[in-house]
Amino acid sequence: MTSSRAETLKEEINAQRRSIAALPPCRNRTEQVSKVKQQQILADKVEEYELLLESQRVDSVVRGHEELHPPVTDECPICLETIRIASVVDSWSYFLCCGNGMCRDCHKVAAAAPENEDERISLNDSCPLCRATLPDQDEGSINFIKKHADNGRAWAQCWIGKVHMDGLEGFTVDIKEGLKWLELAAEQHDPQALYQLGEHHGIAQSFSRAKPYFQEAADLGHISAQVQLGSMYLDGIAGAKDESKAAHYSTLAYSSRRDPLSALNLGRIFLKGYGNAPHKSLVRAKHYLQSAAEKGMKMAYILLAQTLLNLYAECFDSIVIPGHSCIPSVLFWARKAAETGDSDVINDVEELERLVGQFQFCANCKIPAEDFSGKLKLCVRCKAFWYCGRECQLKHW
Repeated sequence: MTSSRAETLKEEINAQRRSIAALPPCRNRTEQVSKVKQQQILADKVEEYELLLESQRVDSVVRGHEELHPPVTDECPICLETIRIASVVDSWSYFLCCGNGMCRDCHKVAAAAPENEDERISLNDSCPLCRATLPDQDEGSINFIKKHADNGRAWAQCWIGKVHMDGLEGFTVDIKEGLKWLELAAEQHDPQALYQLGEHHGIAQSFSRAKPYFQEAADLGHISAQVQLGSMYLDGIAGAKDESKAAHYSTLAYSSRRDPLSALNLGRIFLKGYGNAPHKSLVRAKHYLQSAAEKGMKMAYILLAQTLLNLYAECFDSIVIPGHSCIPSVLFWARKAAETGDSDVINDVEELERLVGQFQFCANCKIPAEDFSGKLKLCVRCKAFWYCGRECQLKHW
C-alpha cells in the first residue's frame, strides 16, 4: 500500500511540475497568486512523498538492525507479552524475594489491585511469582538485592553498582566498587550496565573507553546508548566521523521515543547530505529539526530557521508571497536561537531584520508607504512585515 502510494505521488509530482513549467510569465498579482497555488500543491505532494520515503527508510533501518542484533527481550509471566528490556528502568520490575520480574504495566496493575481482586496479580501480601511473603521495601531490601547480585543476577549487580557509583541508598560514593559490579553485569551483556559504564567513561572524558560500551548497549537496543553513539559518530568523537553510522543509530533512537538529540542529528545529516549517509533533503531536515526545536533543543533553532528559508526559496519564486511567506516562521526560530546569546546568530538575525525592514509596503496588497493615505503598521508578532490594515494582515498570514 505504501509503495503504491509512493508511485502515485511520484507521477502526480511530475505532472504538477510539467503543469507549472507550462505557465506563462506572471504579468500581475492575480496570475502570481494563481501560480503560487499550483506551487503549493506541488510542495505539499513533495513533502508527503519525501516523508513517505523516510518512513520506509526508518522501517528498513530498524528491521535490518534487529535481524543482525536481536533485541534483549523477556516474556512477562503475567500478560505473556514479549517485552524489550534493554532499559530495565523503563520496562521491567523485579521482586526482591525471588529476583524474578514482570513487565512494568503488569506491576502497576498488581500494585493497585484491591485484596478482593484476582490474587494472581495482587501485591497485597505475597509475590505473584513465587508466592513468598513480600519483604518490607524499607527494611533489609538491600540485603535481598545483594544476595541476588552475589548469585549472579545481572539486574541486581547493575543496581548495586549504580548505588555505589552515585552514593545512593545510604552508600558512600565508591567508584571502584561500583565499577566492579557494573563490569560483572556487563560481562552478562546487561544493556543498562553497559550504558552506565559508557556514561562513566564519557563523563571522565575517556571517550575511547566509553564508545565500546555504548556500541554494545546500542546494538542490544538501549535507546540512550543509541543516542550517544549517533552523536559520537556524527561529530567524530573517539574515531573518524561516520555519518552513515550516525544516521543509523540516530534513526533507531528516534524511532523508539522521538528523542530530540537524535532528531537534531538526523536534521543535520539531511541538511548537508554526506557520502554514504542519507541524501540531502530539505523536507526531511525540516521534519527532524522541527521535532527537535519543538522539544527545546536549542541547537536546532537556527538550523530550522535556515532550512525553512531555503525550503521556501526552493518551492516558490519569492519568500514574501502573500499567504505563503516563510519570514514570520524563520524569524520566530531565529530569534529563539538569538536568545541563547550566540553572537554569530544574533548578527544573522539582525541582518535578516534589516533586510525585511526595507520592505516599506503592505506585505499583502503591496501598496508602498508613500502611496498609502495612513501609516503602515508593523506586525507586533513577527516584527517583520508592514500592513495597511487588519484585513491585509489576516490574508497574508
